[in-house]
Amino acid sequence: MMKLPVAGRVGVPATASVVVLNVTVVGAQGDGFITLFPPAASTPNSSNLNFQRGQTIPNLVVSAVGSDGSVCIFSSAGTHLIVDVAGYFPNSGASAGGSSCPVPTPPPIVAPQSFSPGAYLVNTQISPGRYKATPGSQASCYWERVNGLGGTLDEIISNDFSFAMSQLIVDIDGSEVAFEFTAGCGNFRTYSPPLAPSAVIRAGDWVVNTDIQPGTYTANTAGGCYWARLTSFDGSLDSIIVNDFIGSAGPALVTIQAGDVGFRTTENCGAWSRL
Repeated sequence: MMKLPVAGRVGVPATASVVVLNVTVVGAQGDGFITLFPPAASTPNSSNLNFQRGQTIPNLVVSAVGSDGSVCIFSSAGTHLIVDVAGYFPNSGASAGGSSCPVPTPPPIVAPQSFSPGAYLVNTQISPGRYKATPGSQASCYWERVNGLGGTLDEIISNDFSFAMSQLIVDIDGSEVAFEFTAGCGNFRTYSPPLAPSAVIRAGDWVVNTDIQPGTYTANTAGGCYWARLTSFDGSLDSIIVNDFIGSAGPALVTIQAGDVGFRTTENCGAWSRL
């Protein structure tokens, strides 16, 4: 929770009662939401901006200001925020609230989960969320999200087979009946961000703005290099923004956008370095 003074600053008159703000979430550390409101008795039960872990996303917000010319900003997950003033409305003659932001009831702390290879019921044995595994340089990993336990192909929502990946990430959204994976994956555990994003990318799945920096990268690839820019790690074809398979050896380039959620690259691409 933070209080942001707006009236009487950056061109907004002290008499303004409503402000129009462009709020941008940058590199969110988890899935969550932003709510803006005037200092009042309680935090509203609605959000102005929803975001996913690692995402950079803006939204235009109209909020009343308090009697001290400020607005309260509540974020349910850690993130950087950029707030730009887009406009204001003159004083309507009514007070929008007091001068202090209420302290919201914190959400319950969910302990990180770790589970070994096998099959698990979602929402019963494991919780929805983002998970990662580190299979190792010579391991092959297969996982699948399924909507039934009959063993048929029709029950597979999404799946993946990979080899020699430094890190694998899977988003389990709660719509699955179960999540299954092989011993080559190692253990899956609740995703936690590193201290700072890297400018070098090796074979694996990586969260943009959290694991890796956005920007243009180059690699000296071997034949058979595959990469993909992603909107999620749920393993579906719809999550692929764009991808490429590079059949011949040589230099390659890719630009990862700040609005991408993830990036995947295989071992034949080698290491990507940010220009």
